[in-house]
Amino acid sequence: MARVEKVKAEKVEASYAEGNLLILAQGQMHDTCIQSIRIVRARTAVEPPKFVIERTLDDGQFCGSSTTPWAHLDVFEIGAYRETIEFGDASGDRGITVSRAVPFPGMQKTAMRTAGGGGGDVPVPFFTMGAGMKSRIGIEEAVGYSEAMSFAEALQNALKKLPHQGPGYPDELRSYTVTSIRVELGGVAGFRRLRVGIQGTSAS
Repeated sequence: MARVEKVKAEKVEASYAEGNLLILAQGQMHDTCIQSIRIVRARTAVEPPKFVIERTLDDGQFCGSSTTPWAHLDVFEIGAYRETIEFGDASGDRGITVSRAVPFPGMQKTAMRTAGGGGGDVPVPFFTMGAGMKSRIGIEEAVGYSEAMSFAEALQNALKKLPHQGPGYPDELRSYTVTSIRVELGGVAGFRRLRVGIQGTSAS
């Protein structure tokens, strides 16, 4: 059974462009389980909008003991510009000033350079992007399972879950990388399965 917990962010920046809010959070974790960090919008109708940074840990998941610098980037459609947003983390809630950024295509390029280690503004070894940011720059990912502990079966299961099902034009090439392979045993549900994560982008 998975549990959700808030993460402490030491630095948070927010930028606005063309109806989109870009949030970049950075911090240090005292373990190695940083892959599931995400920023979510709180389901409240109050203004200004509130966002929370959290992570999900699976029941029985092993997290090594280590100081791990991390950074996480995501984008949200918010419509009109707000001067501030509310941001919640493990240390509590605080207001964040929102700057006006470059048009969104420029924000995409900055994110891609940062994710690829190409001289972005996040000098940390563990950089992740949220679902909103990934969808904007053409990154797709999925997780597949096999009760028979078959890698091929788990991989096919993951491929079927991808939102992009087939070429958009004749010479489109889609490339996928296996990002994780894990065996899940036990838990309340009595799992005994192989878990395979994949990530892909399009290239022409």
